[in-house]
Amino acid sequence: MTNASSTPPPGPVALLPVGQTVADAYRFTLRRIDQVIVAALVPFCLSLAIGSLGVGAAGSPFEFVLTLVEVFAYAIFAVAWHRALLMEERPPLIPRLGRRQLRFWLMTLLLGLMIGLLVGLPALLFGGGMAMMGGNGPGGSMALLVLPLLLVAFYLAARFSFVFPAAAVDENFGLLESWRTTAGNAWRLIGAYLLALVPMLAAAAILMVIAGTLLGVSGMMEGGPDFGGGVVGTIVFIALAAVLNYVFAAVFVSLLSLAFRTCTGWIPDAGGGPQPRSLQPHGDAGFDDERRD
Repeated sequence: MTNASSTPPPGPVALLPVGQTVADAYRFTLRRIDQVIVAALVPFCLSLAIGSLGVGAAGSPFEFVLTLVEVFAYAIFAVAWHRALLMEERPPLIPRLGRRQLRFWLMTLLLGLMIGLLVGLPALLFGGGMAMMGGNGPGGSMALLVLPLLLVAFYLAARFSFVFPAAAVDENFGLLESWRTTAGNAWRLIGAYLLALVPMLAAAAILMVIAGTLLGVSGMMEGGPDFGGGVVGTIVFIALAAVLNYVFAAVFVSLLSLAFRTCTGWIPDAGGGPQPRSLQPHGDAGFDDERRD
């Protein structure tokens, strides 16, 4: 069902306030940490099982299958958390799997493949060309190529990222609509993600210290962890890493939902039904939760 209110705007309706959006994303997540736990319970169990099964599976075809399942576990969580912010919908303990999660999962794989080909293929061709010319390797030339390719990858990811919150709230909103509504905001989005990443890196460093001192995990910087603490240490480390991953995944999802709402002017359908959802500009796309508190 489609009507005029569900038509995406021709472009962004507002510029993204970077610092405020990051602060609001953390505030929304931490104030609803109980809902994060509920939304993450099933995906967390999947991640824990996948992490345990993946020990020793590096480089095998089984690792690829586990990666696909891990991405689907993230899709379950992300859909629930996008809806928690955008729809004020409390995440269910047992998620009802369906078209939303499948669409989100397929869109994640499609976008990952697109960016991987657009960015990885030039690097592969450049490296192969250097090898054919008889060099010992691309060396410094490849290093100079990496940064521009990473910037291209970040830029494309930002421009197409609005398809994810849109999928979570059942909008007919594709890559073209995302490209249009992120115009002028791509670098703001990238800046917001980088700013949000700072506390995450600090928390990850603390986790590594805890793992090294209490769990006997070593070798984190030499090709992967060496679980000297045995099976128990391995399970505890994987569990702690999964918890950290999902807390910060909630922050990133919150940030993207807020950016989507700000830049597109999206509001839920006034009729209260599950569909369609409205994409219509409004005067204040800020963090409404904080104003009500």
